[in-house]
Amino acid sequence: MSRNTTTWVVSIPQSSGVEINAYLNVDNKPIRQQQKLKTLKEYIRKHPKGWKKRLELAQMLCIQGSWEEAIAQYSLVLKQQPQLINVQLTLGKILHCMGREEEAIKLYQKGLNSSNNLASQKHLQGLIEITNRKYHQAAIEFESAASLEPSNIAHWNALAKTQIALEAPHKALEALSAVSLNDSFEATNSTKFITQFIHTHDALLQLGDLEAAQKSLQQAYLLTPEDIQVLHRMADLRCRLKLVNGKPGKHTKQIIRDALKIAPKAAEVYNSLSYYYIFRGEWEQGISILEKFIAEHSYNPLGWYYYAICLFHTGKNRTAAEAILQAYKLYPQDCEIYRGLCEILPASGQVNLLPEIIHKMLNLFSDRWSVWTIAGKVLVENFQQTQKGCTLSAKAIELQPCLADTWFHHGRVLVLAGEYHLAIENLKQGWLKLSIADDCINSTSVSQISVDCCILNSDAIASIPQSIFAAFWLGKSYQQLNDNINSDRWWKIALNYSHQLSRFDATNAYYWQGRIFTELGNTKASYIAYQKACSGQLLYPARQDAELAISEYKK
Repeated sequence: MSRNTTTWVVSIPQSSGVEINAYLNVDNKPIRQQQKLKTLKEYIRKHPKGWKKRLELAQMLCIQGSWEEAIAQYSLVLKQQPQLINVQLTLGKILHCMGREEEAIKLYQKGLNSSNNLASQKHLQGLIEITNRKYHQAAIEFESAASLEPSNIAHWNALAKTQIALEAPHKALEALSAVSLNDSFEATNSTKFITQFIHTHDALLQLGDLEAAQKSLQQAYLLTPEDIQVLHRMADLRCRLKLVNGKPGKHTKQIIRDALKIAPKAAEVYNSLSYYYIFRGEWEQGISILEKFIAEHSYNPLGWYYYAICLFHTGKNRTAAEAILQAYKLYPQDCEIYRGLCEILPASGQVNLLPEIIHKMLNLFSDRWSVWTIAGKVLVENFQQTQKGCTLSAKAIELQPCLADTWFHHGRVLVLAGEYHLAIENLKQGWLKLSIADDCINSTSVSQISVDCCILNSDAIASIPQSIFAAFWLGKSYQQLNDNINSDRWWKIALNYSHQLSRFDATNAYYWQGRIFTELGNTKASYIAYQKACSGQLLYPARQDAELAISEYKK
């Protein structure tokens, strides 16, 4: 792949009119597009066998949104050069995004049948499974491709991306570590290596290792400060760090401007801009950014999703519900939209729609552990179906037994259901798996000694948000069992980790401190912490708890 390859965001229309954003790679920066397009068409008219220029034309047509013509040109390139696997992958991705799954699968199958390379066959089979939404099987195929051709970074990146989609960040990092350890890879700034940094960042973020995630993203930004996937993640990071005022704020705004130049139709960049204003305290301005986007792109479900989440975070639950339902209506195949529905609808009082939504969610995304704990939480909190909720939630552990988060979130469902002894057992099991110290993870016992070992070696635990979450709910469980010694002990552990979180997200750190001090009976400290959280632009629904506590203290 060319060293000058650039990632470009394009809006791909489906037959229904719905716009799906996709990342495509082009070999050169698209400047003077109209003139370049005219030149390429003229060249191909004179030299119809010039497949390289035809490929360049197909890429330009993608950028301009001339999809049928782009598909025709890609197809002609493949007719001339059927061995070009990257062209097959790009064309297959376009067809998939357009909702033409059968055509995409047919194309992958054709490439699979014509290829003599077993690793390429496995990779193409993995893409077929992705198109069929069979992510576990896809991961198996990509892993086979990587084992057959370990020097090909594309296989490892595909495997890592699939594991991230499956919410298995530990497995994604295992795949990515194989790239780092392989001496046959040349150090370069190609798209494939930037993709490695991006996947590493995303996996570490899922694990809650905020410091390592930042380092990986910063490495990517230093290598390619013009890559759209890097830019919008960097903008989100800087907003989360509240680098939105003064000189740091100007730099954050410039990053967003750079991203908008590259991707003027990318919903995720407008979302970054929206939160830039929200974290400056200009909430209405932030909301208006996404309002304008959906007005111009009313068939973009991602835009409606971001708009819904933004409204929810600013306390506008009723309008948020309308927006997330619109996103769902446009594209009922997106897992994030289902998550948004399960969070927003209860807050807006529209729980009657949830049983059907949960049923569809579990059928579509049965291979993702979080949908099971989300379903369990919704049933326990809103329908008092404690037994069914706990049974569904336990499925998460079956899917990812080595991941601490599955134990933690199932543990919270058990607490909400009143199963405190079982909750403690699950939360402690997750705590053991959270520690990366060898002496803490060799044993599968949930004995107090093993948990104490992990606590004493707390420096080994990098997942700060998960640590706070687990320790808080352990404290809550012991409190319900009238074991004040252990409840206070775990809340103090949570408090310790909240201070560590302040380096990465001071606002949410203060929010957790407010909750913890409330449980410890220190109302003054709770009041101070909640005030600091609110002044740092704490978002709803957490802000509602903080404002209530502040008003109660003032009484």
